[in-house]
Amino acid sequence: MGQEQEALDQALAQLEQEHQQAQQSQAEIDQALQDWEQKRQDWLNARESLVQLYADVQAHTGQLALLQQHIQGITQALNTTEQAKQCADWLLQDNKSLIAQNTQGSPAPLTSISLPDLEAQVEQQRRIYEQRSGQVNQQLAELEQSQQQIAEQQASLEQASPDDRFEIEMELDFLRESFKLLEETILPQQDSLQREYEELMRQEARLAQLKGDTAAAGQDQPKVDIGPLVALIQQQRSTQQSRKAALEEEKQNVATALQAAQTQLDQQSQAFNQQQKQLFEQERVLRTQIQGLAERWGQLNQRRQDLEQTQHQLRQHQDLIQGVSGSLQQMAGMIADSQTQLASMIGLLSMLSEPSEGSNYQGVMAS
Repeated sequence: MGQEQEALDQALAQLEQEHQQAQQSQAEIDQALQDWEQKRQDWLNARESLVQLYADVQAHTGQLALLQQHIQGITQALNTTEQAKQCADWLLQDNKSLIAQNTQGSPAPLTSISLPDLEAQVEQQRRIYEQRSGQVNQQLAELEQSQQQIAEQQASLEQASPDDRFEIEMELDFLRESFKLLEETILPQQDSLQREYEELMRQEARLAQLKGDTAAAGQDQPKVDIGPLVALIQQQRSTQQSRKAALEEEKQNVATALQAAQTQLDQQSQAFNQQQKQLFEQERVLRTQIQGLAERWGQLNQRRQDLEQTQHQLRQHQDLIQGVSGSLQQMAGMIADSQTQLASMIGLLSMLSEPSEGSNYQGVMAS
C-alpha cells in the first residue's frame, strides 16, 4: 500500500509540474494574442488610411476629368471668340478703302464699316451668341443636376448606417467640389454672355434704325462704328484666355497631386498586403497554439480527475485495511483472553486430575 501511495504522489507532482508549464504556455499565448490584437488594430487603421487615400485618388481623378472638360468648353468658346474677332478684323480691313469723311473733313474712325457689312457682322455675332448661350445653358443644366445629386447624397447620408457613411461622405465631398468648380467656370461666362447680349441688342437696334433711316431718306448707306463690339470681343477673348490659363494651371496642380497620391497609394497598398499576409499567418499560428493548449488542458484535467479518483479509492482501501486491522487486533485480544481462560481451565483440570490421600483411602475401603 505504501508503494501505491508513493506512485500516486509522484504522479500528482508530475501533474503539478505539467500544470505550471501549461500556465506558462497560456501566459505566452495571451501575450501573443495581445500583440496580435494590436497588430490587427494597426492593420485596421492602415486599411482606413488606404480607403481614404483611394478616395483621394478617385477625387483627384474625377476633378482632373472635370477640369479637362471645362478646358475643352472654354477652348471651344475661345475658338468662337477668335472667329468673331477674325470676322471683325476682316470687315475692318475690307472697309479701309471705303472709310468716309465726316462733315468737318476729318477721317472716320477705323472701326467704321458699311451697313451691309454691319448686317453681316451682327448676323455672325448673333450666331456666336446663340452657340455660346447653348454651351452655357448646357453647363447650367449640369450644374442643376450636380446640385440635385448633392441633395440626394445628403438624404442618403442621413439614413446611412455607420459602415456606409464614410463612402457616402467621400462621394458627397467629390460632388460638392465638382459643383464648386463648375459654378466658378459658369459665372464668368454668364457675365460675358450678358454683356455680349446687351451689345448685340444695341447693334441690332442701331442696325434697324439705320435701315429705317436709309430707306426713308433714299440716301447712300452710311458707315457704322463697330468699335464697342470689337472692344467686347477683345474683352471676351482676354477673359477666356485668363480663365483657360487658370484652368490649365489648376489641372497641372491636380495632376501633380494625383501622381503623388497614386504613388503613395501603391506604396501603402504593397505594405498593407504584406501586413495583412503576416497578420493572417500569425492568426493561423495562434489558432493552432490555442487549440493545442486547449487539448493539453483537457488532458491535464482528465489526468487530475483520474488521479483524484485513484487517491479516493486508495483512501477507501486504507480505511478498509485500518478497519480490518482493528478487527484483527480485537480478535487477537479475544483470542488472547480465550487462551488465558483456557490456560486457567487446563490448570484447574490438572489440579482436579491429581489424586489426594483421602480419596485413596476411600477407594481402599470400598474394595
